[in-house]
Amino acid sequence: MSTIYPKYSIYAVMFVFIFSVAYAQNTMGTISGVVLDETGGVLPGVEITARNTGTEATRTVISDDEGRYRLPQLDPGTYELRGELSGFQTSILQDISLSIAQEIVLAVTLRVGEISERVVVSAEVSLVETTSGTVANLVNSNQVRNLPLNGRSFIELALLQEGVVAPLANQRVVNGNTGQKIVIAGAAPSENAMLLDGTDIKNQHGTTPGSIAGVMLGVETVREFQVLTSAYTAEYGRFSGGVIIAITKSGTNELHGSLFEYHRNSALDARNFFDRDFINWQERSKVPNFIRNQFGFTLGGPIVEDETFFFGSYEGLRERLTTTNFSNFPSAKAHQGIIPLRFRGRPQCRGQAVVGRECHLTIPDRMQPYIDLYPIPNGPDNGDGTAQYFYPNSQPTDEDYFVVKIDQKLSENDNFFARYTFSDAESTSVSESVRYSRLETTRYQYVTLEEKHIFSPVLLNELRFGFTRSYLDSDEFESPGLGIDPSLYFMPPERARATGFNAGLGLLN
Repeated sequence: MSTIYPKYSIYAVMFVFIFSVAYAQNTMGTISGVVLDETGGVLPGVEITARNTGTEATRTVISDDEGRYRLPQLDPGTYELRGELSGFQTSILQDISLSIAQEIVLAVTLRVGEISERVVVSAEVSLVETTSGTVANLVNSNQVRNLPLNGRSFIELALLQEGVVAPLANQRVVNGNTGQKIVIAGAAPSENAMLLDGTDIKNQHGTTPGSIAGVMLGVETVREFQVLTSAYTAEYGRFSGGVIIAITKSGTNELHGSLFEYHRNSALDARNFFDRDFINWQERSKVPNFIRNQFGFTLGGPIVEDETFFFGSYEGLRERLTTTNFSNFPSAKAHQGIIPLRFRGRPQCRGQAVVGRECHLTIPDRMQPYIDLYPIPNGPDNGDGTAQYFYPNSQPTDEDYFVVKIDQKLSENDNFFARYTFSDAESTSVSESVRYSRLETTRYQYVTLEEKHIFSPVLLNELRFGFTRSYLDSDEFESPGLGIDPSLYFMPPERARATGFNAGLGLLN
């Protein structure tokens, strides 16, 4: 037994250390300050109580010998601060708005009188941060809800903060990585942290998550978020760039809900250079079709008043977008084996029949069916045996987004919440080969469980568990009406069907 206990002790220490390092990110607020009498002298032994006016949750501390008090780990929200001491009137500060990771410093002044007498004032919170050197910017709930957002992706609001820009090379890779890339204080997008209720939710590429629709939904579910650009504390470990901290909404003692619908279409859109008539490329076509609808609801309130609260939301995105694309394919003459003799001064063939300024190639019979798979171009000739082919690229995109959150007051000293976030999206587009279309699917799920326990006014513990799963898939299939003869496959048709990729021939671009 003497050889087992030390080993288990080491494991226990490692377990506590790992969890404290990985999940110590703070999402709560703090109210602190000093208690004074009318003459400006400090008052020890004053009972200071903070009450969340939405959930009626309270926290009480006693001012120390120097009149100081501190109430950490408070949920963001609106608070009322009460100071009570025998022989003095009760002082009440109202309308204290506490934001994510914010520390508010408030002086509480007590006047001599009966404790039953009350002095109620509106709190005046300083706009200057005096407790931390962290350079941070807050995007509050009003900004999240009311600032215009194309696609309703709340993470776009981070770009309005100082020191935050979108990189010039903001292209997604073929296998996903569709979220908005963000550079904070010059660091690479993969060096930033993205925390939702304290849980890291970066995608598998290490950058900002996003669905195949290219958005990060949650305008109706995110209460607020903060962007830390520099000089943040060691609790935000493992990241050398900036830190984005977002928190979701919670239910309160009042039942609240919303219904919403946002619509956008091409009625006021201007055509771009590539919007051409597909029969006569020299003519400008009408603006391609574009319709986007984003709709949903939220609902939150009490299950058991003052103890159990719920919040849930759903948002659907339905987009029908068509763009005008073009590819370079063999020209009509090239389908017959005729190409220009020279291109940009260089000969394109030797040892072949030459007629005028054209080279006549002999195309083997077994190769002709593959050349004929390329559509005849309908655009201008490139002068090298290829020409441009303009085609409408229909890109229907659907996304469904859910959030469910439960908050539970277990006791006067214990609070718990669980949140589940789910997004499922898919988009279809035509690949450059035209013969194939691409189906891309993304799905991400985030789970956060958190329990807070108050051991004493100066000792608190926060335990958080997070689970993140990101999934993406890309598959090509033959475009409807443009099927390919299975006899042209490079592998047996039955094997091609088993792979489920490119139908056994491969892309033609």
